[in-house]
Amino acid sequence: MKAETCIGFLFCFATVCSQNTLEHIGEQLENSGSKNEISPFCMAGKCAGVPYERIQSLYRGLFFTKEEIKINLIKTKKYTQRRCQIYEGYKASLRKPKSWKQKRCGRSSLTDGDVCCPTSISAMCPEYLTNTNGTRRIIVHFPDMKPDPMYQFIPRGLCQSGGNCQSCRQEFALLNILVVDETFRSYPPLEFDSFYIHSYCSCKG
Repeated sequence: MKAETCIGFLFCFATVCSQNTLEHIGEQLENSGSKNEISPFCMAGKCAGVPYERIQSLYRGLFFTKEEIKINLIKTKKYTQRRCQIYEGYKASLRKPKSWKQKRCGRSSLTDGDVCCPTSISAMCPEYLTNTNGTRRIIVHFPDMKPDPMYQFIPRGLCQSGGNCQSCRQEFALLNILVVDETFRSYPPLEFDSFYIHSYCSCKG
């Protein structure tokens, strides 16, 4: 199954933090930075010299607190299950199962595929990500914002062990994320870039 068919929901929220990530976000970003006058990193209330409040006003609805991210994760999981159910039902109408095992794994019934290929849905708040061109980019977050740190919501779905499918495949989604423009060619030095993010696990056999 193609990634874009079942994970369009990612774009709704990009506008991924496991529980461990959420608990250690401060540690992850606290010591990053530069001694230059204008640091490209997000620290001390600024990202690339731009105050957090200014960025937040320019990109409304893009940043969330830890509690808001947890709520979004619940919504994302429910939405993902529904989209996968719709897609599996459509696919079943076009393809006849070759065996009972394939039928059990959702190729002919409404299912999110979780019984066949379990997917763990979480979120991440990385300091860096590598874009589609192989370039490492600094991700915009507000790790030391007061009273509550805020982050971009980057959902992630990873394949887990178990399930009834003989061949599970990790799928990816193309996600646009706000990053720092380290060339400082414009103000504010921020832009969106594209990244492939783990999205869900699909059954292929």
